[in-house]
Amino acid sequence: MKKVLYGMVILTLVLLDVLLITMIIEVKKGEVLTEQQVTVIEKPASSSSPDTSKGNTTKDGGTQHDSTSTSPEDQKGQDESRTSDKNAGSDAKPPSSSTSSNARQTGTGSMKGVVTWQYNDDVGTKPDVGARVALIKWKPKQKYDDKIFGLTLASTDSLEKQGIYSAKADGYGNYILDNIPEGTYLCIIRSEKTMSDLTMEDETKNAIDELFAAETSENLKRHLMTKKHVLEIVEITEGEAFTYSHDFGYTYF
Repeated sequence: MKKVLYGMVILTLVLLDVLLITMIIEVKKGEVLTEQQVTVIEKPASSSSPDTSKGNTTKDGGTQHDSTSTSPEDQKGQDESRTSDKNAGSDAKPPSSSTSSNARQTGTGSMKGVVTWQYNDDVGTKPDVGARVALIKWKPKQKYDDKIFGLTLASTDSLEKQGIYSAKADGYGNYILDNIPEGTYLCIIRSEKTMSDLTMEDETKNAIDELFAAETSENLKRHLMTKKHVLEIVEITEGEAFTYSHDFGYTYF
């Protein structure tokens, strides 16, 4: 009797296991079917908006353009418009530059040169470093009156407006004066390396007196007499570089 009961219990458990396994299989099938349906539904949504910017290809391989494409008349108008714009651009002239080379050089020239001296027979020529070069507009409307210039031969913005320009020789003895209005000038070069005999020619004194007021003239004459110097009338020409160099020879002392 006990064996029969054990057999019935085992059979019941086996049936329950089979039933459970069957239910699990059915549930899995339902999930797979649901995923497939969702995929089928989503695909049409992604392709529902075709690109209308390209033509549709016909069976014979041609291209059928969208009805919104440009008509031949509109295309012709656009081509004419582009051609007109292109021609207009080719005829347009670039704006003139206010800093062109012609504008900068109109009515002005320059002067440059080298100032040297003789050190001795062995060393020979050396640059007259620090020598002062000045250009003074010849025959001004009224005499120049600047006591500081008489003591230094150094120009200022105010003096340049009156017609006086100056430069200093560099380490090689070179100097340059740019943008000088064309005209006649008295050029004065005062050596830095050579001493003079403390005398001055009457012609030099007269030229200085003619250009400068009394006190400025006296200051300039005293300043020039301590070192060797040279005075020369020069002509500045528009657009040209005038070259004037000078060698002061041996120092007096």
